This record gives sequence, C-alpha cells and structure tokens, in this order.
Amino acid sequence: MDFSPDYLILMLTDACNLECAYCYLGNHKSTHTMAPHTIDRAMDLALASGTPFHVQLSGGEPTLAPRAVFHAAKKVRTLSPDSTLGIQTNATCIDNAMADMMLDFHMDVGVSLDGPPQIQEKLRGKAKKTFLGLQYLEDRQIPFTVTTVVTRENVSHLHALVMVLGGFAQARGLGLDLLVNKGNAKNHLVPDPCELEQGITKMMTALDGVNRLRPIPLQLRELNRLTSSARGRDNCHFCHAAVNKSLAVTPEGGLYPCTQTAFDPDFFWGTLENPHFMDAPASLSGLKRAGNFDPEYCGACPLKGRCPGDCPGRIYYNGNAALACVMYKTLYGCFFV
Repeated sequence: MDFSPDYLILMLTDACNLECAYCYLGNHKSTHTMAPHTIDRAMDLALASGTPFHVQLSGGEPTLAPRAVFHAAKKVRTLSPDSTLGIQTNATCIDNAMADMMLDFHMDVGVSLDGPPQIQEKLRGKAKKTFLGLQYLEDRQIPFTVTTVVTRENVSHLHALVMVLGGFAQARGLGLDLLVNKGNAKNHLVPDPCELEQGITKMMTALDGVNRLRPIPLQLRELNRLTSSARGRDNCHFCHAAVNKSLAVTPEGGLYPCTQTAFDPDFFWGTLENPHFMDAPASLSGLKRAGNFDPEYCGACPLKGRCPGDCPGRIYYNGNAALACVMYKTLYGCFFV
C-alpha cells in the first residue's frame, strides 16, 4: 500500500553512551549506524506526499553518528525546506561541529534530562557531560527543550529541574514522559499516584515563580496540550502514531509506528525493502485515547470530553492511562481551578 508519513523518526544509530535505568529499547544496543541510502529511502516515503512533514533524528544517541545527522538534515533542507527538523539528544557529545549543524539546518533541539545533576547521574549517568552540553547550547545561543522521563526516583524533584532550567536563557520548555513499562523499565520505578500529584503541584508552583523572572517563559508541553484540548482544539488524536501517520525507521531499515514500539515484533511493519505498513499483529490506532477505563470512570471528571488522553504506546505497554489521568487532573486543578 502507498504510505507517506507526516512524522518520520530516523533512529540513526542504536549505539548509546548512557545506561538509562528505564530505556525502553532494552538490549537493542549495537554499533549499527543508518547508511545514507537507508536515510534516502526513508525520506522518499515522506517526500512522496508533496507536503511539509516533520523529521525527528533519534537513536540511540544520534550525535554519535554525526555524518548520518548531516546527511539527513541536508536532505530535508534541500528537498523539503518547509518541513521541520528536530533532534533528540542526551547532550553529552555536542561539540562545535554538531552545534554548527543544529544552527545551519535550523533544528529543534530536545535534550533528555531527568533532574538536577545528582538525579541525572543516578538515572542516566554522565550528568557532568550533559550539563556541559546544555552550557554549550547556551553559549552558542541554541534554543532547546527538555524531555523528562517521570519515575519514582525523580517525581519529587521536578520542581528542582524547573529551577535549574530557569537559569538557562535558551531553555524553552519541558515535556513529561511518564514511564513506559518496556525494555529496561521496572515496575518499582513507576511513581505512586499520590507522589505524582504532589510532584506536579510543587513543579507548577516553581514554574510560576521561575517564569515571573524570565523574559521568555518556560512552556510545559502537557499544560499546552491540556489547554488546547480544554478549549476544543487539537482534540482528535494524541499523536501522529495514533492515526497511523508516523513512521520510525531503525538503523537497518526496520519499520515501526513509533520509537516506543521499535523492535517489538507485534508492531513490525517490515523493512524499507519489503514494507507491509499497518499490517502487524498489534496496532496503536485501535487503542482508546484514555486507556481501558470503564465509561463510569470518567463520568464526573471535569475533563470529560476534552481530555488530551495518553500516548497509545504507553497505554499498550502499561495496560492503562491511570497516571496520565492523575497528571492531567492535577494540572487542571493547578491552572484552571
């Protein structure tokens, strides 16, 4: 079948220089790097629509494969200049050449950061190098956002992370990724609902205080998502994967709906040489946006009918959206009530 993704994720390498405690790719680490012809074939799928799309450079750690980053970025900017381009990095390997690429190709830079240095060291390692990378982005005046995996180990330190980010003029925002029970993730890392409510409440207080002192306020992705849904905008689906409009490509050309489902045979869409899009034992598009709750569960919720829902991959692997429910109701209480 013909398929042209709106959101293309190029997993440029499955090599990584960190050992994150909850990595959902598990033991799928090697030294494989995506070849130029693989990048070209994947990009051709998105180009086929003739309309702008988004390319996300991911891994592993994509900055370990700078030639692949350059090849992919140059192709996007040459063949589809109106498309958007992002890179998700742990920031430990950012050097002058990588910073030049980020600027020259107008990349949206996302950094994986779970807390202040001591928390980052515990959950991911090499915290000193990560913060040196953030300072490098700051010095080169490269705007960046941060993505945080929320676990039991850092949920009570989210306010401290906001305060740390407040000191970076180039920091633009924060996104909260609730733990996905896949790969290396262990159940003991899942935050308790009460801990999550308390952590987010404290974080929102810190965010309000920090933003009062910043010329460019820090944005919270989940709050923006909630605001859009509560006002009746962007309420049709949670993400591109939920409507079969995203595609993740592994270094060797394997195809999956998104990075969370990568290397899971139940979501395998074949290869670039032999694709079978949307033909896999499991599907993200069939999952309920709010998880597997009974209708009565949402009956009295003030967000009923305007809830952002949850990541379909997380619903699939976690079995429900209970923590997302806690998160959005807490944000609603902090911001709207």
